[in-house]
Amino acid sequence: LVVADAANNRIRRIEFRPSRHRDFIRPGYPDVFNGYVTTLAGSGDTRNFFGDSIPQDVPLKDGHASVATFQWPTSVAVDRNDNIYVADCHHHAIRLITPSGQVDDDD
Repeated sequence: LVVADAANNRIRRIEFRPSRHRDFIRPGYPDVFNGYVTTLAGSGDTRNFFGDSIPQDVPLKDGHASVATFQWPTSVAVDRNDNIYVADCHHHAIRLITPSGQVDDDD
C-alpha cells in the first residue's frame, strides 16, 4: 500500500506482515498483522505554514527520493512497472518516482 502523507510532505509504503506474537491469536479469529511504515520519497520539509498560518513555499526539487521535495502530496497511483505517480498539489505537478528511487516532474 502506497500513501501520500500530505502533512509531512512524504510518500510512504505500508506493509502488513503477520505478527510474531502468536499468543494473541484465538481460534476462530483472523491472524494479527503488524503495519510497517517506510518512507519512499520526500525530504520532509514542512515549511507549508509559518507561524500564523501564512503559506510559505517549499521549492520543488527533483533528484534522489531522499532529497526530493513535495508540498502537500494528495494522491498516488502505481503502474505495472512499479513507477509511482504523485499528485503534488501545491507544486501543481504530477511527480514520478521510479523503482530506482529517482523523483522527477512527469513532463
